[in-house]
Amino acid sequence: MLITKIALEKPITTMMLYLAILVIAVYAIINIPLSLLPNLDYPRLTIVTYWPDASPEEVEANITSPIEAIGSTIPNITNVKSTSYNQRSVVSLEFARNSDMDFVRFELNEKLQLLQDELPDDVTPRIREYIPNEFSENEFLKYGISGPYQLDELEKIIERNLKYQLSSIEGVSNCEISGNRKKEIKIILKQPELSKISAYEIRQKLNDFGNQESISGFKESELSYIIKLENSYYNIDELKNISLNQADGTIIKLGEIATFEESYQPTFNYFRYNGMPQLSLTIQKKTTANALQLAKNLKSVLKKQKPFLPENIEIVKLEDEAEKISTDLSILYKRGIFVILIIFIVLLLFLKHIQSAFLVLTTIFFSTMLTFVLMFYLKIGLNILSLAGLTLGFGMMVDNSIVVYENIFRYQNLGYERKKASILAVKEISLPISASTLTTIIVFAPFLFMQGDVKIFYLPFVFAMVLSLLSSLFVSFTFIPLASYKFLKIHSVHIKPVENISFNPNLTIFQKVIKFILRFRWIWLILVLGFLSFSIWLFINEVDKGSSWQFPKDDYLAIQIRLPIGSNIDQTDKIVRMFEDKIIGDKIIENEKSLSIKTQIWTKYAYIRIDFDKKTKETAFPLIMREKLKAYATNFGNANVYIRGFGPSFGGGGNSFANFSVQLKGYNYLRLKEISENIKAYMQKTNKRVQNIDTNATGWWKDEKLFEYQICFDRKKLAENRMSIYTIINQIYTKINSTQNRFYRKVSEKELAFVVLDNDFNDFTIEELKNLIIKNDLGSSIKLNDVAEIKKEEILSEINREDELYTRRINFDFRGSYKKGGKFIEKLTETFPMPSGYSFINEKNINSDKDKKQLLYLLIFAILLVYMSLCSLYESFRYPLIIIFTLPLAFTGVALIFYFTGEIFDSYARIGMVLLAGIVVNNSIILVDHINQLKHKGLRIKEAVLQATNDRIRPILMTSLTTIAGLIPMLIATDIGNNDFWRLLSISTIGGLITSTFFVLTFIPVLFYFFEKDKKNKSVIK
Repeated sequence: MLITKIALEKPITTMMLYLAILVIAVYAIINIPLSLLPNLDYPRLTIVTYWPDASPEEVEANITSPIEAIGSTIPNITNVKSTSYNQRSVVSLEFARNSDMDFVRFELNEKLQLLQDELPDDVTPRIREYIPNEFSENEFLKYGISGPYQLDELEKIIERNLKYQLSSIEGVSNCEISGNRKKEIKIILKQPELSKISAYEIRQKLNDFGNQESISGFKESELSYIIKLENSYYNIDELKNISLNQADGTIIKLGEIATFEESYQPTFNYFRYNGMPQLSLTIQKKTTANALQLAKNLKSVLKKQKPFLPENIEIVKLEDEAEKISTDLSILYKRGIFVILIIFIVLLLFLKHIQSAFLVLTTIFFSTMLTFVLMFYLKIGLNILSLAGLTLGFGMMVDNSIVVYENIFRYQNLGYERKKASILAVKEISLPISASTLTTIIVFAPFLFMQGDVKIFYLPFVFAMVLSLLSSLFVSFTFIPLASYKFLKIHSVHIKPVENISFNPNLTIFQKVIKFILRFRWIWLILVLGFLSFSIWLFINEVDKGSSWQFPKDDYLAIQIRLPIGSNIDQTDKIVRMFEDKIIGDKIIENEKSLSIKTQIWTKYAYIRIDFDKKTKETAFPLIMREKLKAYATNFGNANVYIRGFGPSFGGGGNSFANFSVQLKGYNYLRLKEISENIKAYMQKTNKRVQNIDTNATGWWKDEKLFEYQICFDRKKLAENRMSIYTIINQIYTKINSTQNRFYRKVSEKELAFVVLDNDFNDFTIEELKNLIIKNDLGSSIKLNDVAEIKKEEILSEINREDELYTRRINFDFRGSYKKGGKFIEKLTETFPMPSGYSFINEKNINSDKDKKQLLYLLIFAILLVYMSLCSLYESFRYPLIIIFTLPLAFTGVALIFYFTGEIFDSYARIGMVLLAGIVVNNSIILVDHINQLKHKGLRIKEAVLQATNDRIRPILMTSLTTIAGLIPMLIATDIGNNDFWRLLSISTIGGLITSTFFVLTFIPVLFYFFEKDKKNKSVIK
């Protein structure tokens, strides 16, 4: 081979090349960005918008629909999905694979800015990057800062002493403080004065007075000027002196008819640490920054700034990506050393020569260095996935070198001098090992076309594997021949070279076994096919092919509290404080610092995490506290309290599940709602077994119901009483502290929220709303109940849309077997007349089936690519067919290992099957190619088969064992990234390698013999 000849003829040049690779590799390692996750833009963005006090229907109509309309105009958009919740909108936009996501984000942000004026006040859409759940990690670095201060004062302390100092560090993209509550000014009207001036007039007066206007076009002395009308507030007292005109013409000050109260706006969430108010300081890094170095710099600055903070300020690290990276790197390094040690032992056992074992092992080092150079050149960042791919590739990196070295060893023992032995050995083996490397690489090609959320995040793993295999091929063709020629003397006795191949009649034990199998080849063929059939049956009937479930770590206590829909954050906070008091007030523990309590509170959900120090974890205290909290949780009948950690989980309350469900889709929300009610009536009429029908379900569970009060106006009565709906709404606003009633104005250069309310707004009930006295445009009064009907109605707690179609779920219980229930659904979907544009959705695990089919197609595509590449290399259909038969034989091992281990064969295991398709054919290629070469050199078919299996048994066993050795660390890597992925991928590959190695050595020779005997017989007949 040309590259080998150059390496042997120019040894100094080759050594300088490898020295250059090492130097560049060191530079690359220092400068390649290191992060926990790959810096890849998945072509999907999520727009999240919060609107307090708004129902799902209001959110869908006023926020979700306009954002969807904007999203649909972005170029390369492929899918638009949305969910409108109570007070929240989530719109997911997916784009074509080749989209420039930087440009997409820019254009989307520009269009959202234009939309801002049309959205309700204080509502701002936020664009979020999409990260699949399998890789959803938290912020780069996040600290919780707490102390005995008001949140405003605490925020000023953080800004003054930490935020700006940390933001200035190179590599930091953003530094944000969150958790503070915005202030608002309540202007509460005194009841008697309401007959003289309306709240709407007061609000309008405040709005007008606070505006700043500019007039352009004023000219003086041929120069143009802009006139600015300065009309802002300087302090709250100035507001109290605003003059108001009453209906009788008199003027009154606002301070005489209203009181001013400073408070906080309603919030969605807030946090505490050990019962004290807490703000979070979140630091985000630039994609080009090295995570470990940046984290080190940030912590150094933080340490320097601590003396400038008040003594009672406590800083707690909440999230640290760099710490996770360091832990994972440490685990990978240890497992990498473990892999290398196992490979060295395997090589030493087979080669029985420490220099030879060390030489082959060195190829891992050089292949890895060359891989780093290629990654740096191709701008592929280092992360846990790419490093894990490299570690996984250690076992495969030596495969090519083992085969080349073993062949050189064989040629030297045949009597050839070292240089010629190297050239002949590489020439003979170059095609099969190139083919085996190509087949391993080619199986990764379908990953580029695979759809789905997770696959793009595994591309760095694929790139690392591919680059390391290409590097190992280069090293095996250059470094191994050169080192064998220059530095190692493999044999001590020179034997006269044997130019003509002849068969040695003195058979080894293994050759005798193969000869015996060939004699009874039909029986062996039937046994192997029977074993394959049994494995397929075992896989179909006994192997669990569901989804895996990971239980949480058991080293902390977690309390999850969920209140019914309609609860407010103050109610949730009240229950949470009771739990906090119970935990903090427990006198069993001596040292308060031995535990920490992190609290997060949302509108109707709260999460409390209790962490213990190492010494306390080993005592009975966590168990005692857990039992006390379990007993305490039973006191809250209206809340669902779930406690986990240090033993079996405890759940109080919770949701039950429906037996069956059907889902509809259509383009009109109200029409779809009407159709669902018609289906409910049809189900009740046609089958008495159907019960508990819920047309407002949002999932399989029977969730709490969400209700709203609807005010239905009688337009005729409104006209008779000279009333407008707008006037009525503005008067209702004064009774309700709603976000729609809030407006913003600057006071002393600081923007504050204002709200005008009646003095009884806190105790205002629905009955009082019905009897509310409304003033018309002429000043006359009338009850709201006389011009409108107020009714309570159940609504959906979330509204889903996909591709501009609404979806709606109907849950129900069926009193009977699941089989009968399934038949009832089939009959329902076939017989119920659905209008045009509306249809049922088949819910039989749509996404799961889609993923399974996609992975099945991926595996079939990979096998076809392997076969096509082999046909191209060998210019034959026959030999690739023999080689490819290794794959079903490898499947027997996959079925057996999953059956005996009890592991679940899920999507990760299927990806392992794809990887297996490229690996297991390698040994078959090496064997079949060698049999073919011996046959062409004059040996008869049977002799070629016996000689080739004996020549290749050692490299085949070595390559298989070294590859398995590289997979073992991933099998036990419980703390690296997504553990399920590595474990199940390794199980699939190891199981397939074990059986494929056995059958390559015992069945592939028989199969080759069958094919060649059949070919010979046909030629004789001809």
